[in-house]
Amino acid sequence: MKKIENNIFKMNNRRKRGKKGQLSLEFSVMVLAILVISYAMTSHFMNDVLNQQVKNVGDVDILAKSAVNFLNAGYNGSDARLYFIRSEIINREGQYDITIVLANDTPISESDKEYLRDYITDNLSANATVTLQFEN
Repeated sequence: MKKIENNIFKMNNRRKRGKKGQLSLEFSVMVLAILVISYAMTSHFMNDVLNQQVKNVGDVDILAKSAVNFLNAGYNGSDARLYFIRSEIINREGQYDITIVLANDTPISESDKEYLRDYITDNLSANATVTLQFEN
């Protein structure tokens, strides 16, 4: 009689373990589905919100900072000491008017100013007019 009871007890324990494993698998699949859905929703939302104009504003900042860093490092024989303050961008039906506001410790040559304008307009994917403004 004890052998039969022990066998039944063992069989019941095995069934419980199987159910725990199944619940764990179902929970993992559910968590994976939630993660995939939230990634898709976030990606879709970010693509709608971050349109091309916002991306161009970020590009202008990066390009202006890069050009200032090149000039400060002595690129093209430059002796300039510039500080990037901010960039302002106005969108007029696909044409961007960009103003780069800089501070300088040393006088800036015309070739350095031309390099800043050309670097930004050549590397920007949109049509743009670049104006430099210096605040001392």
